[in-house]
Amino acid sequence: PEITVARVMGAESTQLAPDPLYLQVTEELTGEAVRLVRASGGSDARFIAQFGIPVVLSRPLVGNLHGLDEWIDIESMGLYYQICEEFILRKLSVV
Repeated sequence: PEITVARVMGAESTQLAPDPLYLQVTEELTGEAVRLVRASGGSDARFIAQFGIPVVLSRPLVGNLHGLDEWIDIESMGLYYQICEEFILRKLSVV
């Protein structure tokens, strides 16, 4: 059979350097070493980062993203909030 292939949509790949302060805050609040991962997928971070705006890609514990029965772990959501709050306060030198 004859097959026709056409590119419908595309985007440049994005590489983000981890912010040392974010890693430090995360380690302090979790008591564990941060595990950096390489992941595939899409994120609006690519549009923001291209203008030199700092971007942190992280999240609480979640599952079945974009599917039926998508879920988020409430306890990890609270911890993630604390990490983000402390990081922002320190980044802005408020604490």
